[in-house]
Amino acid sequence: MSMFCWGWHWCALESIWSRILAHKEIVSLATIGTLWGTSKKAFRWYLDKHDGKVLALMTDAARNARLDHPTMSIALLPTNIVDLATAVRRTQESTRKSLRRLEAAGKVREVKHGEWCLAK
Repeated sequence: MSMFCWGWHWCALESIWSRILAHKEIVSLATIGTLWGTSKKAFRWYLDKHDGKVLALMTDAARNARLDHPTMSIALLPTNIVDLATAVRRTQESTRKSLRRLEAAGKVREVKHGEWCLAK
């Protein structure tokens, strides 16, 4: 009789332990999913901050041109990638990648090879 009780307690304990482990796996998967989503958001924020410097430079130039000549309809000249890279203190390749991401978002467009302007 005592063997039966010991066996029953052992089975119950084993069942409880397996449930705890199952919950740990679920919690671990949920944690991994949460961390993945958070890291994607953080990376997106970093890219937007990084690309925002290039976009801000171009929008400020357009705004200043419109303020300097308020009564005229001005066609803005495209900005050279070398000038942009120098102004934001980054390499041309890094600036080009930012411009490509902004182009994919529809904010800028390449009018000539290496020359960019704001999208309308």
